[in-house]
Amino acid sequence: MRTPVLLCAALLVLSACGPDFEVQSEIRRVRVLAIKAEPAELALDPNASTLPPPVTFNALAVTPDGRPVTVTYALCRPDVNPYGDTGCPGANGVALQDGVLSLSDPAVQALLIAAFQAATGSTGGG
Repeated sequence: MRTPVLLCAALLVLSACGPDFEVQSEIRRVRVLAIKAEPAELALDPNASTLPPPVTFNALAVTPDGRPVTVTYALCRPDVNPYGDTGCPGANGVALQDGVLSLSDPAVQALLIAAFQAATGSTGGG
């Protein structure tokens, strides 16, 4: 009894796999392969007298015909789905000019403070 059940389960799993999957080496549309951040991390030291250096983002993206790809970066509120129709950057985020995230940017600071306050219910004051 067990063998027919396992055989049916295996056939069901194998039949679910069809030719609909793209071959990894085949590029049919724009594909982002990686996003590099330089420096790779943004570490905040609460005892430091200066802000950390800006982070620059660069994308490695390809198209089927080899055209250059333009990527726009934004810092979105954490409660916003950046893939939906949310208007980010707009009122829900901050556009990052040339892919640079700088904590000295007042718009970035305002977004991060608002996100902190929403997450903790705190004003962040001492």
